[in-house]
Amino acid sequence: AIVGWAACASAVPLSCYRSEAGGDAAADDAPEPPDPLAGWTQLRSGSTAPPVDILLMVDSTGSMSMESSTPLARFPELIRELLDPSDASGDGRPDHPPVEDLHLAVVSADLGSGGHPVETCEDDPVRGDGGCFQHRPSSSVAACRATYPPFLSWPSAYTGDDAADELAHDLTCIGTLGTGGCGFEQPLESVKRALTENLGTGMCNEGFLRPDSLLVLIFVTDEDDCSVEPDRSELFDPERDDLGPLNLRCFLHPDAITPVEEYVAAFRALRPGRPERLVVGMIVGVPPDAPSCSGPGSGLDGCLDVPA
Repeated sequence: AIVGWAACASAVPLSCYRSEAGGDAAADDAPEPPDPLAGWTQLRSGSTAPPVDILLMVDSTGSMSMESSTPLARFPELIRELLDPSDASGDGRPDHPPVEDLHLAVVSADLGSGGHPVETCEDDPVRGDGGCFQHRPSSSVAACRATYPPFLSWPSAYTGDDAADELAHDLTCIGTLGTGGCGFEQPLESVKRALTENLGTGMCNEGFLRPDSLLVLIFVTDEDDCSVEPDRSELFDPERDDLGPLNLRCFLHPDAITPVEEYVAAFRALRPGRPERLVVGMIVGVPPDAPSCSGPGSGLDGCLDVPA
């Protein structure tokens, strides 16, 4: 899906879903996606692609223990494709102009548990990671730097023949978040906060989003969104037996979850009048009727071979 997404990022639609083989993941009778070059042709000035700001939302909870490393292992391919595009069509020209100005950031789905004492949410049950970019180097990735800035910038911090590989490795270092995050995943709300509340002067994500950039939001998670309405934090209260089992609360009480439409509107508002400058990609689920996609995460490799 990552390789297919690289082509998707250069297309016009607000969202784009590609299979591992690069084909369309929708129904067979769905319309063909537009020419991947068309979006760049409309967006670029002269022969230069616009600045690109990529925000990667990574689920850092225990359910990702077997899946968390797999998408990140493919992100170096994405980085290389963006910076040094291939010629998959064989027509003698790259499939899209190379990205020459890139910001890369990582945010988790951890926004705490409304202040309630919930196992896995102890670090900060009120705010969690608060929608701030995660940039501590992972202890499980070899040869990471001692520290990283809140987000990665290309090419300002990278030089030399191996610069693209260094950028890809650094993304793996800050994007490998582990599995100790709060079990109430709020990916949509976390991304919203990251790109609204936290961008101001002196805030944790200051300087990431440029006004003229192509904004790319990528979600990597294996759980339904549990972005709870601000006045419904009782869903996280372990003492509220009347609300059902704690790990099923978000499923049992959909009325307490912020409607997806509110996030659609919030993300579109980041690029008012320029919908072609917003790309949303989600690596969030598997076909439920595919045998190789059922069972424990150790079967994920086989699942990736399923075109759907």
